[in-house]
Amino acid sequence: MREITFNDAGDFQAINAAREWLKANGFSYGPMCMDMPIGILKGKWLIAKWRNLTFKERKQLHGQIISKDFREGPVVIQITNFQGGDL
Repeated sequence: MREITFNDAGDFQAINAAREWLKANGFSYGPMCMDMPIGILKGKWLIAKWRNLTFKERKQLHGQIISKDFREGPVVIQITNFQGGDL
């Protein structure tokens, strides 16, 4: 598993930085759903909110974005199920 932490200060700055990193590296991400994880997949995908993903769909994700506080950060990208090239 690879983890990337974003500590940008300010309202939603860490999550915005994480989203920019994901876009720049060819990943799609789902919408926020309170303090639940946000699913990520390599490529162009529409991903449902975490609470609407089935267990099977969650297992198929290439990773997730997690945080105890998405507003203030820090935010961590966890890439767990991707066998692609260099990230």
